[in-house]
Amino acid sequence: RTLLEAASMSRAIVTTNAIGCKEVVDEGVNGFLVKVKDAVSLSRGIEKLILDENLRDTFGKNARMKVLKDFDVKIVVKKYMDVYEKII
Repeated sequence: RTLLEAASMSRAIVTTNAIGCKEVVDEGVNGFLVKVKDAVSLSRGIEKLILDENLRDTFGKNARMKVLKDFDVKIVVKKYMDVYEKII
C-alpha cells in the first residue's frame, strides 16, 4: 500500500523484487526492483535516483500513470466483483 501511495504522489520507487512489491514497479520505467535482503543493490538504486533528477521526475510521472491505469479503486473493485460473480 505504501508503494501505491508513493506512486500516486508521482514518486519514483525503489523496492524489492518480492510479491506485493514487484507488481507496482515496471523495472526501469517507474522505478527499480532490487534484490531481497541486498543492501548494496538497494543503495545503488537509491543513488541512481539521487544523482539523476530527470530520471526521478520521469519515473515519478510514470509511477502516477501506472497507479491510475492499474490500481484505481474502480478497477480494483471491478476485479473483486468479477471474482465474486464467478464464485456465486
